[in-house]
Amino acid sequence: MSASTGLTYTVTEVSALQEIPDRKETSIPVQRPFSVFDDVVRHIPVVGHSLNFAIKGLENYIFPGNAPGKKGGINYSRLNEKITNHQDGYEPMSEDVRHYTLTTPPGTSVGIHVYPANKAKDSATQLVIFNHGNVRPSRYMNQILEKLTHNRTRVVIAVDFVGYDSSSRVPNKDGALEIASIINDTVAYQYATDEYPDVKEVIYCSRSLGNIGWAHCIHFPKVTKVVALVPFADLSAVTGSVVSSKAPHIFPFQSLAQYGVSAVLGAAFPSGARVDGLPEVQTQGFSLVKMIDALAGPMSGKSVLLMRASDDKLIPDGEAERLVAKLEEKGIKTKVMDLKGSHHALPWDEENKDFAPEAMEEFFANGL
Repeated sequence: MSASTGLTYTVTEVSALQEIPDRKETSIPVQRPFSVFDDVVRHIPVVGHSLNFAIKGLENYIFPGNAPGKKGGINYSRLNEKITNHQDGYEPMSEDVRHYTLTTPPGTSVGIHVYPANKAKDSATQLVIFNHGNVRPSRYMNQILEKLTHNRTRVVIAVDFVGYDSSSRVPNKDGALEIASIINDTVAYQYATDEYPDVKEVIYCSRSLGNIGWAHCIHFPKVTKVVALVPFADLSAVTGSVVSSKAPHIFPFQSLAQYGVSAVLGAAFPSGARVDGLPEVQTQGFSLVKMIDALAGPMSGKSVLLMRASDDKLIPDGEAERLVAKLEEKGIKTKVMDLKGSHHALPWDEENKDFAPEAMEEFFANGL
């Protein structure tokens, strides 16, 4: 147990990853504030049914790995096929990667994948925690994770989001999904500092929706740096962009447009929800600016490098700047850099490899 978070956990080693994960389900009883929309409107016949359908569709679209069913909304067979066919960027995780599940106080299991720093001169001084996006779990990102090890001189721990791969699914009743994500990410940080007590720095590297992971962990003592790939400030802005582009074609999004994205999103991912026994855990509606604002400040000595995509059709303009403003308000140094490409852009892509990886390594070494 780490004094920095106050959470306990149990560790189970996984000998080998299953081709198709056999997920378990964990229900978390959550208390949320009264809401007219939730407690009145959603119970009106016909209207409520349509709303609930739209809300569930939204949840499963944004977080397909946590959708109901054996595999959720992730096509693991297709992803495995990409590895078999040696599709660019897809390969099995390295053989020496160790896989664990951490069981948290509410009973959720969070999957982690540990890349050892077996080429460090002494013990590693830096540890990177990686959070994946919403459609490609960590086990399918080995090339990227190996690059983050810096030739195995850094420990890298990749964390499975709620419902993805080795992490248990959590039905999103009253904001339980965000509650689970906070607890899972906190326990992953705690495991990292317990298992590697000599590490001087914990660095987060997250992409897209994975940026949720560092936003409620940046205040922890050993966290010094964050690389935020294609970041956003508020999930509602991203969802609004998606709905506006897809509403004419897909029924759930038509319903969302009809009833108002903000109201429906607030019902799916409410703010102010809590769980018994963990008074410090409170939802913020998956808003990174609200998560950061809720943390005690100032947080001097920390740096965030935001790498946005030049042709990002998913993240609206201005989201990086909104996030920067909130971070700097907390005393955190920031720098925004543009990657060439779409929302899928990475520093190691052909069009970015001449400048972005070097900038990342400079940031890892010296911060801002």
